[in-house]
Amino acid sequence: MKKNHFWMLPLFLALTNVLACFVPYAISVHTGFVDPILPYVSDAGSGPIAAHYFVMIIGWIRYKQLNFYFENIKTNVINVDCDMAKLETLNRRLLYAFFLTAWGLIGVGNFRLSETFYLHWMFAFLIIFPTSYYLYFTCYMSRILSRFGIESYPVSLIILLISQIIIFILFVIMIIIALYAGDGVTFNAFFDLSFRLHWPKNQAGYVYHCLSSVFEWLIFLSNVILCFCLSNRFRQFKQWNRIEF
Repeated sequence: MKKNHFWMLPLFLALTNVLACFVPYAISVHTGFVDPILPYVSDAGSGPIAAHYFVMIIGWIRYKQLNFYFENIKTNVINVDCDMAKLETLNRRLLYAFFLTAWGLIGVGNFRLSETFYLHWMFAFLIIFPTSYYLYFTCYMSRILSRFGIESYPVSLIILLISQIIIFILFVIMIIIALYAGDGVTFNAFFDLSFRLHWPKNQAGYVYHCLSSVFEWLIFLSNVILCFCLSNRFRQFKQWNRIEF
């Protein structure tokens, strides 16, 4: 692939992300493994491993792009009103966060919720928190770059960050309410895969269980927006031939 086609990679990742959510869900519903009303993404299936290594490649490309921007600013801008060394260090940390997210995805895909509940959730949080960190500081650096007229102001990324935080909070709240609403289920029942897959509709916490599942789906699918934003920033960059990989 030519470097000026790098913008296509996040789009492929976005497509893979959607397929990784809906294909296992469709198969699980078709086979009767889960009820059709939105099970948790993790209960319906796991994503393809190859896509998760793909995440690392995109993170590396973005890292190199930002480094190029910072070097240009140091070379061409006389009065720099920000600490470039700090930004370069932050860029490396963003790369590490992207890699952590990728390994979290790999862990979620390899350690199924039905077999290793706690380990699966540990990897799930390894996706959520590094992604939030990456989003927050990507917004921060894009805002700085916009001051130099290099990139556009990260409006979409800021909206995405705020939305993901709100959705995650609602996700946790809905799970808690589902467990304690009325004659709420016990933790042992919640850890039982067969119970979660076929949560009784007459159970007092059923509606909240469905809402928590909706919020979990939104958390995963919202990353598609990040892919589109990165794709757009890759596409607008015209100096790929000057970057060594």
